[in-house]
Amino acid sequence: MRFDIVLNDLCALAWTRKKIAMVSDGSPWRPIVHIEDICEAVRRTIEAPVAAVNGEVFNVGATTENYRVREIAALVANAFPGCEVTAGPPSADNRSYRVSFDKIHSKLPGFKAHWTAQKGAEELHDLFERIEFSNSEYEYRAFTRLKQLKYLQRTGQVDQDLYWTERQKA
Repeated sequence: MRFDIVLNDLCALAWTRKKIAMVSDGSPWRPIVHIEDICEAVRRTIEAPVAAVNGEVFNVGATTENYRVREIAALVANAFPGCEVTAGPPSADNRSYRVSFDKIHSKLPGFKAHWTAQKGAEELHDLFERIEFSNSEYEYRAFTRLKQLKYLQRTGQVDQDLYWTERQKA
């Protein structure tokens, strides 16, 4: 599990805090794709004629699964009853990722993403309920890439350039 991915993070906030407090207006775009759809794309790529995929790069997903962050927050709140969503002012951070998935559909006939953000949020709700997910698990460093990297640097396992240290290799 990674909680530095927007849908996962918002679901964890909805479960543990019952509130998604966005620090911006949520206007940036994010494509959402489920790991099962990624696995399906890998399988189809392996099975595809070499000429169709050799040297190609594919965005994996469905065009309908491009959302503004505020839309993802609303979908999550729908899957987590009792969750409140608030937004902040527009942000100077203008990173936005709205992606076309036309190429994968034309080069890998038969590929279709089956998961939606809504289904993914519902899946996480059910999972969190089943495993009695807690705030301490949500905040654990190993589930957030930047926290884990800082830990590895602080403990001397990786250097400032993120290479394993000699001590780690031994």
